[in-house]
Amino acid sequence: MRTFRRATVVAVALCVASGTYGSAQSAQTFELKQGQAFTVPGTSVLVRTGEVRDFTSQGCEGGPQGCPDRVDLTVVSGRSSQAVTLYVAHTVLQNAQGINRKTLFGAVLVLTGIHLGTITLRAQKAPA
Repeated sequence: MRTFRRATVVAVALCVASGTYGSAQSAQTFELKQGQAFTVPGTSVLVRTGEVRDFTSQGCEGGPQGCPDRVDLTVVSGRSSQAVTLYVAHTVLQNAQGINRKTLFGAVLVLTGIHLGTITLRAQKAPA
């Protein structure tokens, strides 16, 4: 029984770290190239894609931590805006550190991948 509880706690902790546990709002996935934008569902938050760095598709092997694939985003809400950089999480540790996600202006953004200059971004309204 004790092992089962530990396994359950670990599984829930991993789901929380990856943002897949307890999300009341449904997330939408967007595939974007540099310069494209979208509005986060259920919000007035606009996300604009800036520079996309896709080292893996260019042949980077990256070793045990992968390549520093990243995207620069501008997140706008009303008259406020904020620049943010998200990195692809190549390892469980990087995912737990949250290098691939950010919550801004009531919107949760999660970078799930970059391939050939196209980013895959999951977005949803942040839980209240």
